[in-house]
Amino acid sequence: MLSQEINNLPKAPGVYFFCAKNDKILYIGSSGSIRTRIASHLQSRDSKIRRMLEEAVRIRYRKTNSVLEAVILEAKLIKAHQPKYNVKLKDDKSFVVIVISKDEFPRVWVTRLSKVSAPGEFFGPYTNAKLARRALEILRKIFPCRVCKNIPQKACLEYHLGRCPAPCLGKISPRDYKRNINHLKLILKGKAKTLIAKLKKEMKEAADKENFEKASQIRNKIFAFSHLRDIGLLTRESPSILQGRIEAYDISNIKEKLATGSMTVFEDGELARSQYRKFRIEKLRGGDVGMMKEVLERRFAHREWPYPCLILVDGGRAQLNAAKKVLESRDLKIPLVAIAKPQKRQRRMPDRFYTDLALSPQEKKSLFRLRDEAHRFAITYHRLLRKKSIIPNKNSE
Repeated sequence: MLSQEINNLPKAPGVYFFCAKNDKILYIGSSGSIRTRIASHLQSRDSKIRRMLEEAVRIRYRKTNSVLEAVILEAKLIKAHQPKYNVKLKDDKSFVVIVISKDEFPRVWVTRLSKVSAPGEFFGPYTNAKLARRALEILRKIFPCRVCKNIPQKACLEYHLGRCPAPCLGKISPRDYKRNINHLKLILKGKAKTLIAKLKKEMKEAADKENFEKASQIRNKIFAFSHLRDIGLLTRESPSILQGRIEAYDISNIKEKLATGSMTVFEDGELARSQYRKFRIEKLRGGDVGMMKEVLERRFAHREWPYPCLILVDGGRAQLNAAKKVLESRDLKIPLVAIAKPQKRQRRMPDRFYTDLALSPQEKKSLFRLRDEAHRFAITYHRLLRKKSIIPNKNSE
């Protein structure tokens, strides 16, 4: 079964392949975490994806040094192999392309494949919109270009962030701007070696003409592009507890009536709503702590569900310890975080974290948002039960 291969897959950027019995490639995709992305496919309720999974018998992958490499390699391989289900799914809203317009100062942007209408040169398709946008953002720091629909009359934020050379202010000539675009095209075509050779030639020509400032700028671009894995993805792809799959749990009840639990799922920082689950509490013992323990026990009874890289529970030390016991009973070692709200009489006190992890301020901020989403989902379900007094629907566990 494909689900049995999950634990053998890397949590690293790369391209993956779903293959049929004869090793024919059915589908190609890319991700910043191959294991997480494939786990998401296996849980998908999309009918087209389900049909593809019925034909697939094995999963192959190719690791890359960065997300950028994965995105570019994916598009190249899709064009070369024309996989059956990449073709069938090309009208899916998640497929995107990078478009370069035909203007004097070409605009470069990411858009849905189904929404392409303006004339221009297209690169892709890419199955992961998030990664495609991230890749373009990184590239524009090295080879700036505009993304605005209409050239404004004054410099915008993109200029001040170093991602646009401000043709609106006349700060770059059409010739130099076109050179940036040509460099960008080479990268998107997967011709990195050609680009490096071209840049080195331009640097030498500038130095021979004693234009040392320009030569220095080109040298910096060569260095930046050659070390893209180290600097381009440093802030977004460095090891973080927020990478991979995170499951957040919350309990909602009024004096233990119609008590419910919720599981919300986040993958690489994005909501995976199709994998949310609702739990109607069966054993009203032990208060919120006992209910949290029950929800986690029922969740981990489902071995077919992919395991998370991190578990977030709403509550304090007691909820954290309850979660630890559930994991220990199954010999699972998954990092835990609990966030406790202040008591009503201590509203001005900040929420408190309980964990063995060293969390950065940004990670704490992100976890607050995840906790709030879990709370929203639990409250919504609880209110629905109170209003209609119905049994949980088919998405309930």
